[in-house]
Amino acid sequence: MSGERYGNVVLGQHPTWLPRFGSFTLPKPDRVEDGVAHIDDVKTLQEHLQLAIMVELSTIPTYLYGMYSVDQANDKTNARTALFSVVIQEMLHLVLAGNALKAIGGSPTLYPKKGHLEYFPKYPMHMAGHADPPVVLALRRPDLYQVLSYLHVELPEVSGSAPESEQYHSLGQFYDAIKIAMNNLLPKIPDLIDPTSADFQFSSDDKIYRTRPSGGIIQVVDIKTAAAAFDTIIEQGEGAGGSSHDEDPSELAHFFQFAKLLQAPPPAVIKTIDNPKTPDYKDPKIAAVAGLSDATYCLLLLTIENCWKHSRKDDRRDEFVGSIFPIMTGALKPLCEWLVTQPLGDGTFAGPGFNYFDYAEGDPLVEIQALADAVVAKFGSDVPKSITDAVTSLKSLKINLHPVKKAAP
Repeated sequence: MSGERYGNVVLGQHPTWLPRFGSFTLPKPDRVEDGVAHIDDVKTLQEHLQLAIMVELSTIPTYLYGMYSVDQANDKTNARTALFSVVIQEMLHLVLAGNALKAIGGSPTLYPKKGHLEYFPKYPMHMAGHADPPVVLALRRPDLYQVLSYLHVELPEVSGSAPESEQYHSLGQFYDAIKIAMNNLLPKIPDLIDPTSADFQFSSDDKIYRTRPSGGIIQVVDIKTAAAAFDTIIEQGEGAGGSSHDEDPSELAHFFQFAKLLQAPPPAVIKTIDNPKTPDYKDPKIAAVAGLSDATYCLLLLTIENCWKHSRKDDRRDEFVGSIFPIMTGALKPLCEWLVTQPLGDGTFAGPGFNYFDYAEGDPLVEIQALADAVVAKFGSDVPKSITDAVTSLKSLKINLHPVKKAAP
């Protein structure tokens, strides 16, 4: 598969049009023996799982940006639908990694403290877990070159490949090391996986993900369910080392969904700018809405993160779970869709940056609702319906978020 040519681009080679930016990398295993990566303690295993969460998170804005940049009125290739299905599965992978971390006593983090942003995705960025060839994640409309970039992200590993020089060369190797570590640590630490943590984990009962034939939300309560969670991530993403389908033959793995897009006419796209940064917008209305979209995205991360902090015996957990879709589809979606319709005067259009929003100490919900009021005030009496819809959704939230604590300087 590596080496297959699409136009002037060859899979397995770094696309020369993409800039190279530094970014976070996967942690190293404690040791590599006979081509097998070993993780020798619980702390290292927890670090691996936290980075797994951030790796999955880093792909989601890339696909969301592409999805919102599709010209819906002229989309004859179903590109938006394909990207949406991948986004939903990437969110499942994030949840599965978080469940596994919770099961071994960790605290899944999606919204880091202000002083610890080294693992918060910033675009463009190198994707962790793809050392050879390097892969760059960028917020870009899904033209030919961006779809090829998606293919590089999901490029299956060579079957039987092993870690070299104490560094993982694919996400498959990375997840295999986690599975091996759990098997090796269990005899030494019988209570490594805490089955009572299921009360804090996402499950199919939460109804945030419709179970598909290829898999759904798995609660990690033993070694069997842990292995099933990691297998689902690899099967749905890379397609198990080169197979065109994941576990169910009716569902294409991500790599082959994007390969199928390449066989169709190029998708109709809006000429959105690359890797937008909110402070760069000169128009005050666009800047205000972009800032609100950043805050809404980070509120979504905080809400998901808080679900792992509360037991099913706590009524607040139901409030968090029940707020995920209102934030994602009721608020974030209309803000993003409004932004991509806003011309910037040079032939390009605005877009959501999915940037880090720095919530002050206190209640993030109070802060974002005040920010929403300020955005409405920017428009005076002529507030677009999409903005009104987003603000209404944000103002209707009743969640009680933990105050955001600043890291020590």
